[in-house]
Amino acid sequence: MSEQYAALIVDIRDSRKLPAHERQDAQRELSCGIARANALFAASIEKPLMFSAGDEAQGLFRDAPSAFLAFRLISIFMTSARIRGGIGIGGWETRMDVELSTEQDGTAFHRARAAIEDVKKDKLSYLRVRGADGVLWSTAVASDLCLNLSEGWGQRQRVLGQAVEGLLPFVYTASAMLSAAESEGSASWPSECFTHADGGAEKLGQYRAMVVGNNVEASIEAIDLGMRGISYKLAEVLNRARQGIDRSLSNSNIQLERRAAAFTVGTLAREAGQ
Repeated sequence: MSEQYAALIVDIRDSRKLPAHERQDAQRELSCGIARANALFAASIEKPLMFSAGDEAQGLFRDAPSAFLAFRLISIFMTSARIRGGIGIGGWETRMDVELSTEQDGTAFHRARAAIEDVKKDKLSYLRVRGADGVLWSTAVASDLCLNLSEGWGQRQRVLGQAVEGLLPFVYTASAMLSAAESEGSASWPSECFTHADGGAEKLGQYRAMVVGNNVEASIEAIDLGMRGISYKLAEVLNRARQGIDRSLSNSNIQLERRAAAFTVGTLAREAGQ
């Protein structure tokens, strides 16, 4: 069997219907999200995410779970508009010796295109994943539930969710033996990750990536452990009282969304054989 890759295509939903200034804001946010994803998933990327046409971007990953987590990361930091995406699992048959993902081709890219076309027809979904046998339906249901949790966030809850993700973003490992305390060392977000409207977002300059894998139970245990005591850092980042942060976290579904993301990763890893 030839080596399998995961192509990701992302675009801004209904971008042509947006007023010009809102579309420009959404494009800036997507550009920042692309920079954030390329930095976080550098070890899992074959060809970095970049704009391909209009409000659309694409990239090539070594595994599908990392492509899903990249889409989720970008989605969480979008505020001016919503995005949709398609992931295609397959070959990378046409390899051009350039950095541009837009110059590459193969079944992974064709399936990603078909997957995002599926989403355009299904207004209830934000992401589809296609492999050799078509849509990965268990992953489709899991990802819809996960992404709909964050899409339902109000403005205040989204700011809190963005802060949590900015401090403790997810990366993927295929290891089934995941320690509950496992995480990567601290690193810095590149400056391109922030828009002029981010305000105090520069306080999110440092992050510690949380590792999730195909062992869902271990991943959720690691997520819950990582959330303990995070209100102290969030209070500093958001310039809010820690007690208020604790109440907001307990009344929100942010931790549930993170658990749902881990479940989606485990489901996708099994369906994709990765």
